[in-house]
Amino acid sequence: YFSERTVDKNNDFFLKKEMVETRKNLDVYLKQYFFVNNLEPTNTALNVEANNISKELSNKISNTVSVYDKEGKQVSDIKNPYFKENDEDLKKALKGETAFTIMRIDNKVIINLSYPVTVDNVKIGILRYSRDYTELYKSSEELINVVKMLSIIMVIVIFIISFIISNHITKPII
Repeated sequence: YFSERTVDKNNDFFLKKEMVETRKNLDVYLKQYFFVNNLEPTNTALNVEANNISKELSNKISNTVSVYDKEGKQVSDIKNPYFKENDEDLKKALKGETAFTIMRIDNKVIINLSYPVTVDNVKIGILRYSRDYTELYKSSEELINVVKMLSIIMVIVIFIISFIISNHITKPII
C-alpha cells in the first residue's frame, strides 16, 4: 500500500512537471510560428493558420496538437480519437485554466493537456495536446509488483529464521 501511494505520487509529480514543460514548449513554438510567418497573434490568425500550426507543433513535439477556437470548437484538421468535446480539460481551458486529464482506454494511459492561448491576457484560442503514457504506468506497476514480491519473500525468510532460532532456543539440554 505504501509503495503504491509513493509511486502514484511520484507519477503525479512527474506528469505535472511534464505538462508544465510541454505547455512552455508549445507556447515558445507558437510564438516562433507567428514570428517566423510574420503574423500578428490574433484569434483570426490562429483560426486561419490552425492546420499549419497543428501540423508544425505536432511535428515539433512528436505528439498530437490540435487547435480550437476560443469557444472550444476544433478548427484544425488533425483529429485525435482521444479528444472529446465534453472532456474536463477542455472545459477548464474554456474557463481560462490549464488542465490535463488521465484516461485509461484499451490498456492504454492517455493524457490530454488543454490550455488557453492568450495574448495580452486576451484568450485567442485553445491548444490541446495528447500523449500516451502507457509505458510509464506499466513500469510503475512492475515496480510495485517487485516490491510486493520482495516483501512477501522477506516475511517468509523472517518466519523461517525465527522458527529455526526458536527451535534452537527451546531445545532441552541433555
